[in-house]
Amino acid sequence: MRNLRVIFASLSLLTLQAQENVGIGTATPTINLHIQVPYSVAVGLPGYAGIATTSHMPSDNTQADVAFHLVNLSSLNNPSITFSKWSLWMADPDGGYGVWPNGWEIWEYPPNSGNSCCRPRFRVQAGSIAGGPAYIASDQELWAYGFITYSDVRAKQGVRPLTQGIGIVEALHPVRYRWKDTGAERIGFIAQEVQAVFPEAVRTTVDSLHGIDYMALTAVLVQAVQELSEKVAQLEQRKQALEAVYRQRRESGSAPKQREK
Repeated sequence: MRNLRVIFASLSLLTLQAQENVGIGTATPTINLHIQVPYSVAVGLPGYAGIATTSHMPSDNTQADVAFHLVNLSSLNNPSITFSKWSLWMADPDGGYGVWPNGWEIWEYPPNSGNSCCRPRFRVQAGSIAGGPAYIASDQELWAYGFITYSDVRAKQGVRPLTQGIGIVEALHPVRYRWKDTGAERIGFIAQEVQAVFPEAVRTTVDSLHGIDYMALTAVLVQAVQELSEKVAQLEQRKQALEAVYRQRRESGSAPKQREK
């Protein structure tokens, strides 16, 4: 026998003693909680999604934020630690409690993290963007209209100039390659080679796969261009100085004569 608990606001409202699976709308559930619409319903009509949630604010009885929670019951029942939970939030047009208006968000409520509440881990902001704000294609590539990296100086410390540019660029080895999973032809770099000369641009996953922060390479390229620009300026100054010496000698008659072609 397994327990199916329905919890709201940390209160257990209903506990069911059930067999392996529980069904709503079906007498033959195939998973732990199986919800099935018993007839064909057009998109947008009641019953289409199978699950709908509604919540109201007690002050004005208007629609409020609603959420689905995944809770670690072992930590929830242990008063000595903060409970562990992940929540999927869907906000009303006004938003509230840190959730963006009409937003779709995933929040983490980590135990013993030093954070008394929670932190958003993924947000989708509502809006009328043609083609959708972002999607993952079948070739495992993420498409979007742009990517913005946090760069506010108020979130940084230990800021100091980048002193190497040309040296790093000269040590990089651009390559062509194909992904084993998709066979797609691409150009780029090998993360292990980049790590040897520019470790700040390389990240490693928990299963030891290496990735490159290509945005970090932008700073190196800018530094390399600035170094080259400085060298060009120095060469231009030297050229102008030599031309001035040559003109002075030519005017005084001491400059060597040019050979006739």
